[in-house]
Amino acid sequence: MDEENKLKIFNHAVNYLWGGLWWCREQLVRQKFSSWLVNDRIGHPVLSIRKLPMQSVCDIVPMLVGTSGCQGPVIVKGLTAEEDKEYQTSFGMIIEPGWFSMDEFLHYEKTTEPVLTGQWFEVKKMWPNFHKPQLTKDEDIQARAFAIHYKNLIRYPNGESL
Repeated sequence: MDEENKLKIFNHAVNYLWGGLWWCREQLVRQKFSSWLVNDRIGHPVLSIRKLPMQSVCDIVPMLVGTSGCQGPVIVKGLTAEEDKEYQTSFGMIIEPGWFSMDEFLHYEKTTEPVLTGQWFEVKKMWPNFHKPQLTKDEDIQARAFAIHYKNLIRYPNGESL
């Protein structure tokens, strides 16, 4: 598939824009967030703060990583079906976002081994949060306030601000 068609399909089919909620493998979280402390979790929630659609397959998506608790600037409730719907996850404790490529969203590990549990993390580096794919209105207000407050500190690698 050529890059133009790949970009069109990605822009149409993948919820990578502002407020999109995803899960990211622990190994990739450690690569993207230098201050991340190693732990035994399989994955962590990440929140997209990209405002505009990608114009090139080389564009990147800034994402904030989530941590347990209610001490951060963006509090999101009920990320999983297994947790209480009031369980809180905080985004923005690590102010600098991780930068994710299109290929990281689309990555699929081909394996000849049987998939043990059928879980997304066995074959994907990132997978959509199917339980809660998007911020609520109140959560979105918090995320926008965060972006306004930190807009001069958070810059794309090319120097542009959020």
